[in-house]
Amino acid sequence: MDAFIRFVEQCVNLATALVWPAAVLAVLYYLRAPVSRLLDALSSRIGDPRTDVSISKEGLEFRSRIESLEVDQEQTKSLTLQALGVSDGAGVTKPEMQSQHIDTELLQLASEYLAIRNADWSQRVHLKDTAALKMADIVITKNVARELLVQQQNEGLILALAAASHMLPKPGDLGLLLGIADQVTRLHVKYRIAMAIGRLFERGIADKSMAEPVFNLLASFRQGADQSLLNRIAYTESTVKRCIGN
Repeated sequence: MDAFIRFVEQCVNLATALVWPAAVLAVLYYLRAPVSRLLDALSSRIGDPRTDVSISKEGLEFRSRIESLEVDQEQTKSLTLQALGVSDGAGVTKPEMQSQHIDTELLQLASEYLAIRNADWSQRVHLKDTAALKMADIVITKNVARELLVQQQNEGLILALAAASHMLPKPGDLGLLLGIADQVTRLHVKYRIAMAIGRLFERGIADKSMAEPVFNLLASFRQGADQSLLNRIAYTESTVKRCIGN
């Protein structure tokens, strides 16, 4: 009898021990479809060219293109201003005399920018962003009069203005950008204009009086925009609202 009781107790203990593993397996089986979709979504996110993904000992780290561009351009700006001996926010560049002609190298870079073709979205955007930084560097280091950049009806030079305005914003930049925005067809140039607008408000160079035309411009940029541009527009709108106290 005692042996039978011990046998029953062992069976009960075994059944108790198997309850949780069986329950976990049942839950996993039931959730197999949602988990599969989650893994597919994660895989898609990792492969998204609009997202920078790194794997570290802490796990997966995601950084959006918006954050990446802000960090990269801040680093480039810092190097440029150090080379010029310009204090960030001073609004003064060297040489003090503005150049009244568009540098040949700048014109060449603008032409090369317009000719960029690459089937891979990520590579294409990288090439365009690199060109934008190079042109901004020339505009700033050679103190090119920014009004000249909008007189050529050249989207490459408009990009140069937007990139320079983001790197080293100046009074008058917003008026120039608003004045030529209707000439812009390339999504990448619109993206960089939106970047510059956000920076102008962050630096206090643009104020609440300019908010309405800016919001109208950003709304017009939504037409035909891809997801990357839509994200930037939303980010800039949020920045402007924050800066004007809305």
